[in-house]
Amino acid sequence: RPNVRIVVTGCAAQLNPEMFADMEEVDRVVGNLEKLEAATLLGGPDDGTILVSDINEVRETAGHLVTGLEGRTRAFVLIQQGCDNDCTFCVIPAARGPNRSVPMQRIVDQVKTLVATGHLEVVLTGVDIASYGADIGLCDAYGTGLTQVIRRILDACPDLKRLRLSSLDPARLDRAFFELLATEPRLMPHLHLSLQAADDMVLKRMKRRHEVADIANVIATARVARPDVVFGADLIAGFPTETDGMFETTLRHVEDWDIAYLHVFPYSARPGTPAADMPQVPGDVAKERARKLREAGDRANHRHIRSLVKTHGPVLMETERDGRTESFAPVKMNDPFEPGAVVDAYFMTDINGVLQGKHHIVKETSAWVKKLSSGLGKSKDNITANIAAVFSAKRRLDDDLLEQLEEALIVSDMGVSTAARLGAELAKTRYDQEVSEREVREAFARHIAEILKPVARPLSLAAGRKPHVILMCGVNGSGKTTTTGKMAKQFLETGKTVMLVAGDTFRAAAVEQLQVWGERTGAPVIARQIGADAAGLCFDALTEARAKNIDVLMIDTAGRLQNKKDLMAELEKIVRVIKKIDASAPHDVLLVLDATIGQNAHAQVETFRDMVGVTGLVMTKLDGTAKGGVVVALADKFGLPVHAVGVGEAIDDLRPFDATDFARNLMGVDGE
Repeated sequence: RPNVRIVVTGCAAQLNPEMFADMEEVDRVVGNLEKLEAATLLGGPDDGTILVSDINEVRETAGHLVTGLEGRTRAFVLIQQGCDNDCTFCVIPAARGPNRSVPMQRIVDQVKTLVATGHLEVVLTGVDIASYGADIGLCDAYGTGLTQVIRRILDACPDLKRLRLSSLDPARLDRAFFELLATEPRLMPHLHLSLQAADDMVLKRMKRRHEVADIANVIATARVARPDVVFGADLIAGFPTETDGMFETTLRHVEDWDIAYLHVFPYSARPGTPAADMPQVPGDVAKERARKLREAGDRANHRHIRSLVKTHGPVLMETERDGRTESFAPVKMNDPFEPGAVVDAYFMTDINGVLQGKHHIVKETSAWVKKLSSGLGKSKDNITANIAAVFSAKRRLDDDLLEQLEEALIVSDMGVSTAARLGAELAKTRYDQEVSEREVREAFARHIAEILKPVARPLSLAAGRKPHVILMCGVNGSGKTTTTGKMAKQFLETGKTVMLVAGDTFRAAAVEQLQVWGERTGAPVIARQIGADAAGLCFDALTEARAKNIDVLMIDTAGRLQNKKDLMAELEKIVRVIKKIDASAPHDVLLVLDATIGQNAHAQVETFRDMVGVTGLVMTKLDGTAKGGVVVALADKFGLPVHAVGVGEAIDDLRPFDATDFARNLMGVDGE
């Protein structure tokens, strides 16, 4: 691309523009002040090769760049430029000039503009933002200028979700700043400190404004103000005159302070700085010290990430699946979300330092958990009584106790194989140790939840499929028709259109019951006279549902197991006929099981699975039985999804199945 113009800018260009101007490839050298004006980058050939002003003569810094950040969820606002410190290793005062603060109202206006264009997080940046306002006398009873500008931004921008700060000089943080950190949740608990070293002699030779005691005080004060605060830091390894002992002091403090985000740089001499004339540390030694510091930072970062596993918190999505926590930890979500959304995520684990998250859904109401607990009361009492019977006090978990516990589970309708599995899981961690009854029930609840979690799946409808055909199966008296009506109501409440089919054409009561549900919910019911061909009825219903663009078609079927051969033939015919219209239907085949039948449920699952290919289960009448343990046995044996459970007659007493709630209530450890 011969017409491309090459422009050099930055600190090196500010300090030595002639060096770059002498390069024949370079068209223009632009200083740190001029680079912020587009015209200097695009000017004509007659404007000169070097456009670099004396940075130390500049006394005001304008705000810049509130555009060009489209498509990003995090935006950056410059609040100051330059630095008044005289650190012996740094060229910034010469390259960037003195400290110059952007007028506060201009900063506020920029943040307002960014929030209005959809940015939920803003980062305040600059060379030395902790010195903001010092050049214009903003330090007063309300705190430093930085504290004041933070307050102004948060007060003026109520829709700003997150305010983050770039690198901070610990010597400039005052009491007002920590009070703000403690009381303002939108100020992120992530502080990046410009430390450079953690040995007093090295800090003195660097001409830093803080000592080790000051750093320790800042970190301790911040952690009292905001216990979840996480720290980052800049460190220089191998500063001139740094001895092994001085480095070890820095390393020890860094490890003690548990700094999760370390930016480590081996010292590199800058010509013209005092440090460049000091006795130098060999380059390989500096690199080795940098490696040790980075390893310490990696360990601290790992501890921080691991501390978030099995917790939940807000994540700001940067892409459909990638986001950041408030402490800046990276997160990858298992489902896509809109970039810019703030998602409450549950952090399942971490992979290579990245949290793996899923959407954290708060339980609807505690009323349902109480209802579940009450509904499982008979089953809970049965199981806990059986377990309690083998305990008079703490006992050593040996083969005899394991056998007694497994027998207690078997008589509680868990089944032999499931009881053996639970006993084996308990023995893995507690064998030959003293255990109490409570400890055993807690352990069983955890292991039961592990069995149930893979099958605890709410019924979902495929997007774009109309109608979604659900075939409802179950023996007479299982609650199948009632369950059909309750599910129809739930679909309707989510905005779906539903059509019901009275496919049990041999029982007048079944047709009438479904029609009552149709009246209660407003869903149309397709029915025929008693004795009509059920398959023909389903064919007509599916044809009508397609014509009316119905979302969900629910077919209530007969359940006469006493005439298994005829029932099988009827169900197979229904499936065969509806496939003539939609080869993928039925899309779900749900078996409704009455929990009061206990272990007999196994035979029903096998029969209907063989007849019609059951895809999921709904358990009813858990409130009327002591045999709720059968749910665990069915999950362990068949692995079929348990979409919902019922613990009462009310419409809202049928809910999605939650493995943990069920397991803990079944074992009587929820709320004890």
